[in-house]
Amino acid sequence: MKCDNCGKNNANVKYLRNINGVKEEMNLCEECSKKLGITDIGFNMPIDFSSFLGGFLEDFTNTDMLSLMNTHDEIRCKGCNSTFEDIINMGKFGCPECYETFETEIDSLMNKLHGSNRHKGRIGKIEKAKVEEENTVNSEKDNIKNQSNSELEDLKKKLKELVKEENYEEAAKVRDEIKKLENKQ
Repeated sequence: MKCDNCGKNNANVKYLRNINGVKEEMNLCEECSKKLGITDIGFNMPIDFSSFLGGFLEDFTNTDMLSLMNTHDEIRCKGCNSTFEDIINMGKFGCPECYETFETEIDSLMNKLHGSNRHKGRIGKIEKAKVEEENTVNSEKDNIKNQSNSELEDLKKKLKELVKEENYEEAAKVRDEIKKLENKQ
């Protein structure tokens, strides 16, 4: 993009001005910006990533974290031969067995980084509600099944009594009820 003032050099300064709601934008080269007095507007913002990530990185300079990393150099995973320091440096686990080998270190690290080593979020609440709903439905099904089983047993006893008494008409009705209950299950 060329300078809006001279039209010769590449623009590397973007000048924005808003006066009484009238917005003005200019793309200027370094020379034109100096001529127009737009060199130093008193706003200097150096990018300092140490302050940006300072809170996070402080944990890693903390003696607790250093001791956590240094004391476990000797312990190695049986599956991939990684140390806890290897895992921290790579940012990922070498194999599934690392989770078991370094379980206490991982819990400690998660607690320091996240304040907890268990997920407590929106997805967890949704899943919990689904599980509770499923348990309620299963409980109701079990209750219905238990009622129908006891009712079925009662009807079978009644059928035997009716056959002994030679009351075949009633026995046929009870037999039909037994078949209906068995088909529902």
